[in-house]
Amino acid sequence: MSARLGNYVASAAVLVAQQHEPPRIGIQIKLTDQQDFGSYRAKWGDGDAPNPNILYVSTPHKSIRRYCGPGPDFAGQHEPHFRVLLAEIVAESVCRKALTLQARERPGDFCWAALGNDEDIADGVIAKLQQKLRDFVAEAHEIMLSDAGLPAPPLRAASAGTGR
Repeated sequence: MSARLGNYVASAAVLVAQQHEPPRIGIQIKLTDQQDFGSYRAKWGDGDAPNPNILYVSTPHKSIRRYCGPGPDFAGQHEPHFRVLLAEIVAESVCRKALTLQARERPGDFCWAALGNDEDIADGVIAKLQQKLRDFVAEAHEIMLSDAGLPAPPLRAASAGTGR
């Protein structure tokens, strides 16, 4: 590609490359009423061979039990309210796991102790997790609840908010 202005010529080579999506790692979600994971609502089954990508969701947790119902059938697990909650849990779990693996593989990127005080360290860790969540949470919601599964938005009166 070239552009000319009087005696000046500017040229640039343009290379069009096909962009490939990174491969998706399939995860399996299992609801369990047999375990409480303490501070976490879900826990990875990293020791479960051959598939370490099983996410166990603890249904005794109050925020989960309210929507999924009791086991063993967890009657509410297919309802939109639970699917939205599950999307948030999956997103948080995936991002937490990714952050942990990155810290293991590239510890130089995670030198929070050098920040000096506990408040800055906590803020650094939370900011890194929130950055990952921001990049992934919308995709998690699309996976867990299709557009067809969303209720229609409420209709608003034409004059709402106009002061008429």
